[in-house]
Amino acid sequence: MHEQFISLLKHFLESYANSQNVSLIEWLASELQANMPEKSSSEIHAISTEIISTLELDRAKREELDQAIANGKSKEDWLKKEIKKSASNMSEQEASDYLHDIRSSAIKAQCEIIDVDYDEVKPKQETFNDFTLSAASREIQGTAAIGIIAQDEGYAFASEYFSENFYDGNKIIEDALNSGEDLGVKAAASGAFKTASERGIIPAFPANSPNDVIADVGFLAIENVKAVVKKLPPFEIIDVVERNAATVTAGFCASKGAVIGAKIGSVFGPAGAAAGGLIGGTVSYVAGSKVGEFVSETIHTVKEKVINTISSFAVSAVKKIGSNVVN
Repeated sequence: MHEQFISLLKHFLESYANSQNVSLIEWLASELQANMPEKSSSEIHAISTEIISTLELDRAKREELDQAIANGKSKEDWLKKEIKKSASNMSEQEASDYLHDIRSSAIKAQCEIIDVDYDEVKPKQETFNDFTLSAASREIQGTAAIGIIAQDEGYAFASEYFSENFYDGNKIIEDALNSGEDLGVKAAASGAFKTASERGIIPAFPANSPNDVIADVGFLAIENVKAVVKKLPPFEIIDVVERNAATVTAGFCASKGAVIGAKIGSVFGPAGAAAGGLIGGTVSYVAGSKVGEFVSETIHTVKEKVINTISSFAVSAVKKIGSNVVN
């Protein structure tokens, strides 16, 4: 199934790179229709529109976060503000339930990645206040960092695939990763992911998985690759991964959805993180074998840094996980 997805993603990336004189949303709709002919044109339009609008929202939120950090604000405080703003019209009890959903979903995602019993560490229901807002913000960022462990599995599979299936590299994709003009690459990744989901290629993301969740996984995958391509040191890469998680969570908050916990679990849990690694690894190798090798090796190094710096209970758990994750 992984091979099927890699082949599909390569196709979408090549199609995007070869698209000319057509808008991004028109290209995406056309490619989705060709790959999902069973869907009506109105369904394809809805999927394309939601993918692009989600990617644009994530981009806007990332720009807001970067500006806030440039102005001296921490990513934790920025995300606190975003969560608080999204709960502004809720009752005190609704806001507390909302925040608990965010916190518990983030912690559960961490536990699933490092094989810790969630019941032993699940947070208590607490009042919506500055302290619990800070805790939620930290837990989202911690989940993203721990997610690198699961991402590494996806990168390792992509590396193995391309070591056996040489790909010459696509300069347009490489330039997009280096320049930051990457909305099209994210759209291609998300489109391929959506198609794979609908075809049953990725069991953890079955047919009718939310389009915004699909796009958020694509956004995170490409943003994380860009941090590595910049040749940042490991701890700076972790910082960028945490910024990306804050960005996407702020997007969840802005969408006012009542299922924010489910979205956090899907995107930041082991399935979403591993899928992001497979997307990131594939895109890296499509950009060129040297790019792919460098990105995969760097992510593996960063994973080891994460294992060495997460909490003591997590380190103990990581040591119990099979060799497919740690070694």
